Amino acid sequence: MRIVSPMVVGRLLLVGVLLTGGCSLFEGGNTNGGAVAPPPASNGAGEGKVVIQGIAYNPARVEVPAGQELVWTFADNGLTHTVTADDQSFDSGRLASGEFRRAFTTPGEIPYHCEVHARMKGTVVVR
Repeated sequence: MRIVSPMVVGRLLLVGVLLTGGCSLFEGGNTNGGAVAPPPASNGAGEGKVVIQGIAYNPARVEVPAGQELVWTFADNGLTHTVTADDQSFDSGRLASGEFRRAFTTPGEIPYHCEVHARMKGTVVVR
């Protein structure tokens, strides 16, 4: 029987974690037991802009004043996504890059999702 030093075991575990985490993140998974933490809510700094990256809308909840245009930027390394209102009132179509823009005039909350990645969800709050 061969004895392996704790340092070697630690390095092997680290490599395994990095490889597993990298693969599951690329595939849209996560490494926290299946729970998907939503991106942070808008604090006002990101008003009018949402970046699609990491198979997520960032921020997932964005507030805009009525009449202001909201811009989604597709920046997810060539992965295709959509910005589709749950009530079908808007749809970006499938995009891997570029921007989708929409102005909102009626106050309220509008949930939306990605047609390609079912767990990608967001909300526009029109004030």
